[in-house]
Amino acid sequence: MISLDSNLVFSDAGPRKLAKRGCTTLVAFLLLNITRDVLPDIAIALAGHADAFDVLGYDMLASDILGFAGFTFLFFAIIKYFQISPLATLLISLCMLTVNDLIPQLHLSSQFVSATLGNFFYADDYSCFPLLSWTIFPAIGYALASALRDIPDKDLFWKHVIAVCAIVLVAISVNMRKYGLNPLLIAASPVNDYITDFANVVLDAAIAWIWYGIFHFVYKRIRSARIKHIILCGSQAIMLIYMAQWILVGWIHSALVMLDLEGTNVLTTGTFITLIVVVTAAALPIGLFAQKQFASRVSKS
Repeated sequence: MISLDSNLVFSDAGPRKLAKRGCTTLVAFLLLNITRDVLPDIAIALAGHADAFDVLGYDMLASDILGFAGFTFLFFAIIKYFQISPLATLLISLCMLTVNDLIPQLHLSSQFVSATLGNFFYADDYSCFPLLSWTIFPAIGYALASALRDIPDKDLFWKHVIAVCAIVLVAISVNMRKYGLNPLLIAASPVNDYITDFANVVLDAAIAWIWYGIFHFVYKRIRSARIKHIILCGSQAIMLIYMAQWILVGWIHSALVMLDLEGTNVLTTGTFITLIVVVTAAALPIGLFAQKQFASRVSKS
């Protein structure tokens, strides 16, 4: 997500193009929810597990990182339209994060309303990637890339970033341990796996910036044009690879439920590792092929 809007700094995409990209991504988000969750839910229900119908409404609109990406493009279309500075964008996103922390957890009877609101703030424990709490990560990337663009010595910049972030990471971790807090748990999110707060953001941003610096120096040492081409193709196809992966996971899960294998000792660690390898091996070529077909159609049009 930090990378998502780092790239906008080096792109010529204007508000209209970003808004179009956002709407396209939101359509992809709905299609993913339908093919990954809704259709498998129906299959499970028809196979004799009628309670699967109970979650159809929620699964249709349940928040996902793909939906968040769509809303982020729309958010930055507004940022670009009003020519809001990167620093102001970062402060706006910090205010959004604070507002999300102030909203009490809701207990709504309507699945559609609960799932829809979960795309914008922490409505319940199944709210993943709410816009209010996650926008700060793309905003961090946007601000960082804006600073990076005008710096001539990129190597020196990343050396300073790595050093500063390492010191910040150690200082915050030591301080947290002093007050009996586990920085590793906070870095992994304090409420559930996807909900962020300020402490979590600082830790994760520091870790991410260190990785960025490391990747900068590693990439400079890659001499093979073929390896660089593979990295580029993977980057361009990342959304389609993500969708292919989740659709496979959704249908494999539904098959396990229909066969009454979910939660049994049949699913050993070895089985899970095998499934991870199989799904990854299948998702990569599917996503790359779909991206190639999509790019071909765009170039023809």
